[in-house]
Amino acid sequence: MSTSRPRVYVRRIRKSPASELPEDIWRCIVAFLPEPAEKVIPKLSWLNRSLYSMAMDLRYREVGWLSASRGMQQTLEKLRTNPGFAKRVRRLHFRAGFLGPAHSMSSVLSTTSSTLLGSMIEVVRQMDSVSEYTFESCDMLVDVHAQNLFIAVRKSFSDTLRILRLHARLALFPLICPGFDSLEELELVFDADKGTKRSDKILRGPVASLINNSKGTLRNLKICSASEADLSPLFVALRPCTRLRHFTLDVSFSIHRFTHPIGLARFLHNNADVLSTLRIARAKPRSTEYPSTNDQHPWNKLSGYLVVSNAALSHLTCLAMPMLHDRFDSTLNCLKRCSTTLTELYLTNYYLNSAGFQTLLGLFARTSVLQSLHLGLDFLGVGLFDMLYKQLPKLKRLYLVLPSAIVERSTSTQPAWNGPLLDAEFGDKIYPSDWGLEDFGAWDRHFISPIQEPVPRHAQPEDKEKILEDLIAKRVSSLRKLRGAGIQRTVSGVSRL
Repeated sequence: MSTSRPRVYVRRIRKSPASELPEDIWRCIVAFLPEPAEKVIPKLSWLNRSLYSMAMDLRYREVGWLSASRGMQQTLEKLRTNPGFAKRVRRLHFRAGFLGPAHSMSSVLSTTSSTLLGSMIEVVRQMDSVSEYTFESCDMLVDVHAQNLFIAVRKSFSDTLRILRLHARLALFPLICPGFDSLEELELVFDADKGTKRSDKILRGPVASLINNSKGTLRNLKICSASEADLSPLFVALRPCTRLRHFTLDVSFSIHRFTHPIGLARFLHNNADVLSTLRIARAKPRSTEYPSTNDQHPWNKLSGYLVVSNAALSHLTCLAMPMLHDRFDSTLNCLKRCSTTLTELYLTNYYLNSAGFQTLLGLFARTSVLQSLHLGLDFLGVGLFDMLYKQLPKLKRLYLVLPSAIVERSTSTQPAWNGPLLDAEFGDKIYPSDWGLEDFGAWDRHFISPIQEPVPRHAQPEDKEKILEDLIAKRVSSLRKLRGAGIQRTVSGVSRL
């Protein structure tokens, strides 16, 4: 009897060539799948190195240090112990409030903050591909560890950073500003504080230098201020930005916070050839200041400079700001310069009458490029929509701010018609669907800030604004949205999605 062992045939399984495909090809393959890549790639990360690398890119491309939560500390530890993960970060958001305010820092909290800052410094030094950085600090304790973190950010992000958002007190800007000179988008928010003589030096020095160092690459600039410091020195020190396309300003044009607006006027004049979007939000003056009719009021000074400047506001496609001199005639003279290019117009804190509105329409009726109109009116009726339908056929969005009396009158029930008065004025008239108007909104005395997008509001059935919007949606068959939110037409009327 033979004692030899039986032969065992082993079949060699060849390695699939698909696993060796380059990562770029795998990205193309995933692009053809029906589900979004954010959902598909993590499920397939175990198949090969390329998919695993793609999954790690999705997981760590955006990191937020917003609170001292357990999840945040776990992510921080993974980044610290795995430098390869830190190199995958593209967007970093740092809200330093959880580190504790300077005036109430206990010894225990100080130790914890020092430990977190130490880990953050290690991680930041490994980040060499961050293109977007957001820093927010209302009252951060600036010690040696915080200063070392700012230094690490400058060294690691200086070559790759393109989008920078800084939200802090002016006193902190000398530490967080330097080191960036190839920015494409910059947002500066000055927190509320008492203006001092040092504030002028900070604005003329580090803040102005941050903008001027990127004057050849900067495309989007946004400046907001709640500080009591005078912002005039900042704009006097600014140089022309050769590629600036969008400029947003949200400040208080008060006699103490903007004493010499000529610097801002010169900045707008020097960048008129490249600037396409201008948004200005103006806080209402306090009762102790000059009235808005006074020529020495900062807003009126700026208005005077813009009116006489032939270049300012001349090539804009989007303009959102209050009325110059708080009058329509001054604003109309400036609008003539950009009437052939303007596609979006928002005029705040002013109600146009019927004659003024007809003049405004006549300015844009020749070219018919205006697609978005947002302004206040002291009248409402079928004649308004007749003018818009005939003179602005390409208008896509119409947002109106109306006095309470107009809203009340238009939505009040008429016994003879058994419906709102405005509905009775329309009669059987319905505007055809070939009109380009797609979005409509109506507000009762509420002018939205020009730097904010209107938020769709699910109003109650008794809300006058909702009644008015539904009424217009019933008469304008081309409408697909109300306040930017989609609608669905039913037999009973209009419902918001």
